[in-house]
Amino acid sequence: ERIAVLKTYRGQGIGKRIIAASLGLAKTKGALEVILDSQQSATGFYEKLGFRQEGELFEEVGIPHIAMTKKL
Repeated sequence: ERIAVLKTYRGQGIGKRIIAASLGLAKTKGALEVILDSQQSATGFYEKLGFRQEGELFEEVGIPHIAMTKKL
């Protein structure tokens, strides 16, 4: 699945709140780690939230992506 915030709403903390809610839910379900595939252009966003890049770049629908992980 993909999650995105429309460009007109970016910079308002919506993405951070979506990730925080998702991480909170994952914790309540007993998850120890979260893994996601980020577009290369969005890695800085996830790094600010504590995610780390893992592995090599790959293309998905013609867009460079990289796997990212965060321990909970």
